[in-house]
Amino acid sequence: MDDLVHFRAAGTSLVLDLSGSGLPRIVHWGADLGALAPGRLTGLRTADVAQTVSNALDVPVPLSVLPQQSGGWLGTPGLSGHRESSAAAPAFTVRTRSVAEESRRLTVEAADAEGGLALTLETGLTDAGLVRLRAAVTDTGDDPYHLAELTPALPVPAQATELLDLTGRHLRERAPRRHAFTLGTRRRMRTSSSGWTPCCASTASTTSSGTTTATSWTRPRTSRRRPPTG
Repeated sequence: MDDLVHFRAAGTSLVLDLSGSGLPRIVHWGADLGALAPGRLTGLRTADVAQTVSNALDVPVPLSVLPQQSGGWLGTPGLSGHRESSAAAPAFTVRTRSVAEESRRLTVEAADAEGGLALTLETGLTDAGLVRLRAAVTDTGDDPYHLAELTPALPVPAQATELLDLTGRHLRERAPRRHAFTLGTRRRMRTSSSGWTPCCASTASTTSSGTTTATSWTRPRTSRRRPPTG
């Protein structure tokens, strides 16, 4: 299997890096790149490697579809949780990969044997050109694992400098709001009920996102409410 996968549909390209034993990494999702030769895809991956900076690790830390603190990622982890006996910073190793070319879907099975966790990831491109990410984690350990959050990541390029999301409460729910794309986490809001407040979508775009032409990347949001217990 090639370590670079290129899916195309409805004017959209999705390029995935499968090199090494780590989780897959999204090199590009956006406008259709056309039919690229393998050498061009390799060059695209090389150009996407982050530059090393001071006061950081000596090698670039790749952003996988499920970022891991065990791999040096300092941002929000893709998987948060703990066991009754200890905390947990999973370190997943890929066991199997399968690519369905016709349905444009990559399925990855990974495991953290020491942490007692198994992970299934599905990444693909629909006929409408929408990127689809699915993740499922299974507890294979001896004591219960308490899952706090499972959030796959979709990176956006540096030219995305503006955010469009929804805000408000009560009679002004879901009012659109535009603001600068700065560092930080913005999606967490708590209500009187347990779980995360659902929202329609969050959009990152180039600065000229008013009445002029702009490029945007939109990620739908879904509720992560836990089922009732007792």
